[in-house]
Amino acid sequence: MAGCVQYDPVDVGGKNSELVFQSRVKGLSKARLHEELYSKRTLIEHFDKNMAMYLTSDWPKFARIRDRHQNADYEVQDLKGAVLQTVSEKKICTPKDLDLTRKIAWNWQDTSRAKAVLEMLYFQGELGIHHRVRTIRYYCPIQDLPSKEILEEADPFSRFTNFKSE
Repeated sequence: MAGCVQYDPVDVGGKNSELVFQSRVKGLSKARLHEELYSKRTLIEHFDKNMAMYLTSDWPKFARIRDRHQNADYEVQDLKGAVLQTVSEKKICTPKDLDLTRKIAWNWQDTSRAKAVLEMLYFQGELGIHHRVRTIRYYCPIQDLPSKEILEEADPFSRFTNFKSE
């Protein structure tokens, strides 16, 4: 079974994800959570139905969500190739590294095309979050995060893709 913890940047007494993990894992600190996400890579930040953290080994179980975003009609789809090339060259990238400042309507607020195209590529599974500094995401090619074996593992739920109830 795949499970995730929603990422929420609001930090009153701790971010939601930190509080959930601390309530379930005795003695877990923010530093240890950061280590599991960005050093050991036992956890990964990616998209479920929201920004989430889940076991890196569960990556294959979320394939249909990434596939759904591959087929979405994003306004910034035409920028995909150039941005992937830039991220590949730079290795780690934020929206400030891209010269795409014109604002577009994106999700619940207007944002730069740079942020939108990076998020689109993240939703599609082309990019991952290398690390964060506060709420700023530093993206990298997804191949730089989980092992090649995990990335190539088949969706264990694919046999249910064509399931239709009677």
